[in-house]
Amino acid sequence: MQKFRDPKRIGRVNSTPTIPALIAQLLGCPNPKQVALQNPELISYFLGNPNPKPIAPKNMDSTAYLLGAASPKRMVPKPFGLPLGSRRAYVVPHFRTFLSNLKLTQNERADALIKADNIGRRLHAKYYSGPYEPKNRIIVGSYGKNTAIRPPTDIDILYVLPISEYYKIKTLSGNVQSQLLQEIKKVLGQRFSQTDLNADGQVVKAPFYSYPAEVVPAFRYRDNTFITCHTANGGSWRLSNPIAEYKAIADLDAKYANKATHLIRMLKAWKRACNVPLKSIILEIAACSFLTQWPNSKQPILWYDWMVRDFFAYLWRFRNGEAHIPGINESIDLGDQWASKCETAYLRAVKACRYEYLNFRIPAEDEWKKIFGDQFSRAN
Repeated sequence: MQKFRDPKRIGRVNSTPTIPALIAQLLGCPNPKQVALQNPELISYFLGNPNPKPIAPKNMDSTAYLLGAASPKRMVPKPFGLPLGSRRAYVVPHFRTFLSNLKLTQNERADALIKADNIGRRLHAKYYSGPYEPKNRIIVGSYGKNTAIRPPTDIDILYVLPISEYYKIKTLSGNVQSQLLQEIKKVLGQRFSQTDLNADGQVVKAPFYSYPAEVVPAFRYRDNTFITCHTANGGSWRLSNPIAEYKAIADLDAKYANKATHLIRMLKAWKRACNVPLKSIILEIAACSFLTQWPNSKQPILWYDWMVRDFFAYLWRFRNGEAHIPGINESIDLGDQWASKCETAYLRAVKACRYEYLNFRIPAEDEWKKIFGDQFSRAN
């Protein structure tokens, strides 16, 4: 499987100002290093020192870090006024509770499997003979990669058709991909007559009562890849490798104690709460790419506040870049419509991290909730 490489795989770094320079501009200073001299009260507040004057020249590394410029290894400022054991006391309960709130319940998972099996059995009866084969019904997307969050919004199902159907379709004229989707829609409509099915793009969408199922007809190709139909521009076939997408996350989870799944779920909460115009697969690719280069990837959950903050700084670099999909030679343009929301999330995360360091529980929670929404609940 093609693994994630260096950060260049997710995008091209722009020549536009970096986050430190941007923050300096927001503070009214053209040079990030001048911030400490022109805003000593601000830097003093961040470092927890009541006397601003001696801080700026002696803590330039800490100042640079607070502006996103220094290595996290150099972050920890001198403990002004707080004993070592009492700092960041709420980080662990905050993020344990948050991740618990995001995790799907057993009932939600069972409901998804029932939907998938009902669809799989109907398509099996049409295209295969003999006993039902669950292996032809593959749950992909967030459910398949175990990155779905509550409340669930849909389930993606890739259904593998026999290769004979592919050669049969090739004999037709016109947009054969659209014709295949319409046929799948008709077959499912015979089973789910009370459901208003819709066939468009590359899926047949069944809007069930709880949440919809999106069915993608596919054919096995080779090397664990599939070809799926796309109806746009007269129709075409495209490669898909859900196994490679799953493995990219699972491998990093095994190496970094489930951090890939945890970070992806939190980012999906950010996407939903702040209406961020980025596809979920882009957030997955970005999270995996970030973890391969983040120096603290093997640290425990106590570092999750820094992980979130540092991810937003990392992602912001790749506006107008591209994300490479695991397992296939295809990329997705990132654009930059999301950049302002990423910047805002970063600045709020910087504040939240500082509040966490000072054990200011409620202000920290307020900042995290601005990023992630109400699923980031109060710590007990």
